[in-house]
Amino acid sequence: MKRIRTLVTLAIIICLSIGTFYIYAAAEVKGYPKFYIKKEAGDDKEIRTLTLSAILSMGQFSEPVMISAEGSKYERELSFTEQLNSSFLVNDGLQVYRDKYHNFMRGKLMFL
Repeated sequence: MKRIRTLVTLAIIICLSIGTFYIYAAAEVKGYPKFYIKKEAGDDKEIRTLTLSAILSMGQFSEPVMISAEGSKYERELSFTEQLNSSFLVNDGLQVYRDKYHNFMRGKLMFL
């Protein structure tokens, strides 16, 4: 009986530890800042197509982010199926060539 009580207590402590970690991680993720590109001078149409790809690191967590004139979009905001598509930080101009020409850069790593 003592062995079962010890195992149950240990399982509860492990579950609470893991749960606390994920709750803390979820609370920290909500605090990601919003970025946007603001025009100070020049033509508005130049900014419309501009998109910056970056990785924001905060503590032990890092998150890919795309910054445009409309605002920032984090990878965590995508659906699960969209996250499976690994082209979040890949230049969209290259995606056009990959779609149009099937063998374009076949087998090359996109993050080098």
